[in-house]
Amino acid sequence: MTPSSLVFKPTRKRLAIFLGPGILLYGFMVIVPILGAFRHSLYTDFNFQFRFVGVQNYVEMLTDGDFWFSFRNNLIILGLSLLLQISLAFVIAVMMNSRLIRFAKFSRAVMFFPVILSAVVVGFISGCSSTTCTGGCSTRCWRQSGSPAGSSCGSTTPPSSSSPSPCP
Repeated sequence: MTPSSLVFKPTRKRLAIFLGPGILLYGFMVIVPILGAFRHSLYTDFNFQFRFVGVQNYVEMLTDGDFWFSFRNNLIILGLSLLLQISLAFVIAVMMNSRLIRFAKFSRAVMFFPVILSAVVVGFISGCSSTTCTGGCSTRCWRQSGSPAGSSCGSTTPPSSSSPSPCP
């Protein structure tokens, strides 16, 4: 086997197969709504009676003092946020890789903990695991309240009186 045979050689067919679905999804989920919003901006809406006004909405927006005041404020917030967030993230990244910081590995784990915790909390509340679906706290509370919504996951029988109730 020669080294040149190990190199991926893109052809039009391969590019279409790999890029096609992503481009179609991007087109339908991003480009089409943007074009629809632009088209809608060329009309006025009074109780669903659309009237074409062309670029009059844009002229009105660009001559409005409140628009420029808000635009300036948004640019200031954008600039300060980017400056502060990027510089703070850089400082924290340098500190985490420094040998002078004690418990750097523990600190990394603590910073990553909220990412994992949200999935655990959602799993606990719904109570549906990958092997069984007996119902968690929210399902048991719905069942005890007599709501039919609690019967969609697990058995429809209410929990026995001997089992502790997670509901307040």
